[in-house]
Amino acid sequence: MPTYYSPSFGASRYGSATAVEQDERLKFAYADFVNHDVAGQGILKLIWLPYRDIIIHPRLSTFGSSAYTASADIHLGVRYVNPDTDVEVYAPTLWLDNVDGGSAQTVNQWGQVTGVVAGGLVPAANRFHTKNGLAIEAMVDTADMPLNGTLYVGVFYSTI
Repeated sequence: MPTYYSPSFGASRYGSATAVEQDERLKFAYADFVNHDVAGQGILKLIWLPYRDIIIHPRLSTFGSSAYTASADIHLGVRYVNPDTDVEVYAPTLWLDNVDGGSAQTVNQWGQVTGVVAGGLVPAANRFHTKNGLAIEAMVDTADMPLNGTLYVGVFYSTI
């Protein structure tokens, strides 16, 4: 399955955000992805948060998409390295699982999207201790995301 990067992913990874700017204030990261490649399935790397200790606030965060191919499924989750074991943790359906991509998803809070994973809204599931940062990723499977298909994610988070 191919991997695609949103323009925001590189900007947040190599931009002005640094791991030394940690505080408990609420922050916001936004990414939109427009598929300029051929229609297909794949992993979309949307946002990179370059912090070691992160709390995601899913009930405030937003998600939306244009209409994808009928029966396309959209998933939303995380990827990071556990600093204690040096093992990559990949949870592709932490927040959203099998969201219907066949119809446009209006930008809405994660808890109000059909396909939300209830366990992903629990505060304990949204505190991450990472080696070098956290990637927020979407995955499209079962059917294709169309050429020029879009996906939007807004994430509220804090660092501790």
